[in-house]
Amino acid sequence: MAITMKDIAEMAGVSQPAVSAVLNNKTNCRVSGEKRQTILRLAEELNFKRNHSAMQLRGMQTKTVAILSGNYPSVLHSELFRELNNNLLNSGYQSYYAAVSDPRHLKKIVTEFICRGVEGIVSYYINFNFEKSNCPVPLVAISNHTDNYDIAIDSEHGGYLAGRHLISHGHARLGIVGTGVSSNSGKVKGFCKALGEAGLEFDNKWIIELTHNINAPKQILDVIKNQKLTAFFTTNDSVGGKLIAFLLHHGFKVPSDIAVIGFDGMSFCEFTASPLTTIVQPFKKLGEKRACFKSPVDTFHVTGHEMTSIF
Repeated sequence: MAITMKDIAEMAGVSQPAVSAVLNNKTNCRVSGEKRQTILRLAEELNFKRNHSAMQLRGMQTKTVAILSGNYPSVLHSELFRELNNNLLNSGYQSYYAAVSDPRHLKKIVTEFICRGVEGIVSYYINFNFEKSNCPVPLVAISNHTDNYDIAIDSEHGGYLAGRHLISHGHARLGIVGTGVSSNSGKVKGFCKALGEAGLEFDNKWIIELTHNINAPKQILDVIKNQKLTAFFTTNDSVGGKLIAFLLHHGFKVPSDIAVIGFDGMSFCEFTASPLTTIVQPFKKLGEKRACFKSPVDTFHVTGHEMTSIF
């Protein structure tokens, strides 16, 4: 049987309104510090759960937020979800989660969350636009793949940092390897900007797309042997780690023969065959920014990239 506020009130020797005030973080209630701690302890030990439906009917805050994401697995998005969920919990919010891959399903999912009384919605990396005007609660969209977002990583600046880093280590002929290179245009643009500022040559043939490209291994070896490339920027860390393994397998030393820099800042970068230098995405900042449930939310980019495992 579920524990109620009335049960906790009887155990703590206080009134039910006093329990409600403490559990809802009201600071103006006349409850002693000792009683407050007793109430909180009992709520935790007895695994007290708020009845969100009842709270919604009484016009109270439900302290719940819906999180929507694209329906595809990604270490990157798992890291962001972890930071996002931790920050919500630390702020006293519970979260519902759903993956959305089809815009036709979006309205149904959002309607379900609204019926559950959520006070806001966070969407991240959904590859189609939300109609915010039709959303009855504040919505914060995290993405750099659509036109309608509130928070995004400044991937162009990250690509620029990657280029600058490789150039600072004396590399003058650099390429790009990745999956979905066309969808990473910001990273490519920033990388090429760094090369342009340094007066370095760059040929589009030095951009190697891995997706549906059985010739990619041959192309990588060709640009190294015939075009004399000495460094590569990869569009994510997974590609960076695989590229390092590929280069080592073909007798190249990393980074003394060929340098590789990734993008994202995944923890496994320390454990690749040769530690992978990477551009670190500021997941913590993204997780913190999600709390801005103001309408409208100003559009801005999160910068704050860092570099790890410098070679």
